[in-house]
Amino acid sequence: MRSDVPAVAPFLRSDSQSRILAEVLLREGEHTVGEVAARSGVSQPTVSREVDRLAVAGILNSRKIGSARIVAANPDYPFLAPLMQIIAGTYGPAALLHDAYVDLRGLEQLLIFGSWAARIVGQPGPFPNDVDVLVVGDVSNLEAHGIASDLERRIGRPVNATIMTVERWDGDDGFVKYLKASPLIEVISRDAAAGRVNRPYPPRDARALDDRWLENLIDDNRGGR
Repeated sequence: MRSDVPAVAPFLRSDSQSRILAEVLLREGEHTVGEVAARSGVSQPTVSREVDRLAVAGILNSRKIGSARIVAANPDYPFLAPLMQIIAGTYGPAALLHDAYVDLRGLEQLLIFGSWAARIVGQPGPFPNDVDVLVVGDVSNLEAHGIASDLERRIGRPVNATIMTVERWDGDDGFVKYLKASPLIEVISRDAAAGRVNRPYPPRDARALDDRWLENLIDDNRGGR
């Protein structure tokens, strides 16, 4: 029998259930089973079965509206807060990163790499100490790193943003080859990004001033320690 135990959190029931919990618990409001299936990458029949289990356990609320099945976190579940913390720290990064970066101007693609991605695809190893995210596009360094900083408080560990142009990502330098040969979790695809009004960040000369301001701020903070 195939094991679906998640390497990133082997104490959780299964990879599928963990992805479903991340989509429901870490996003506000109610969601259809179809929406959860599409966002989590888990088949709709599996989502339905797992929702049944989670509803019986009292973790989720489930109801029908016409032919649609609606699910949401059960606010009365006594262990909801610690469960949300566990899910946010293990399977949460993908869901949280998507929502945080989806409106970033100039974004073309968003991927997770490094140890967190390796655990999610099933490679055994120690619990990840941080989350490495690759931001591809013509974006503001200030905005991209600011989003990562905000996410650290929600995920509970460092979020390291690496910013790369589309031209470099489509190239074949050593670092790009290394990343493409390593586990990657695509959070926002190019097709998804192309479907947005994807406004490039202001011209490079304007962004250079913006980035110099960020560097000066970092230097000032270091000097004040």
